[in-house]
Amino acid sequence: MYHPELGYIDIHPLIISEDGSAKQAGLNDDWYDFRAEWFSSALFEERIVPCISAEAQKLFHSGYELREVDKIDMKNLDSLISE
Repeated sequence: MYHPELGYIDIHPLIISEDGSAKQAGLNDDWYDFRAEWFSSALFEERIVPCISAEAQKLFHSGYELREVDKIDMKNLDSLISE
């Protein structure tokens, strides 16, 4: 999704378990598993939405050839991790 003033927000459907862990379908009929401790939350348009850590986002960007937009994402994630 794109907002002209705020930029992009990337939303992915997740299956969230009762223990707080989650999984998401991968690109090759596989799954990405996310540990509960990788999650936090954010307020978006008056709704609390789960967010995954930079570490988990980097994991999600593995296993396929990165597009230019993915390379930008990885650079932004690296800058967040190094802070």
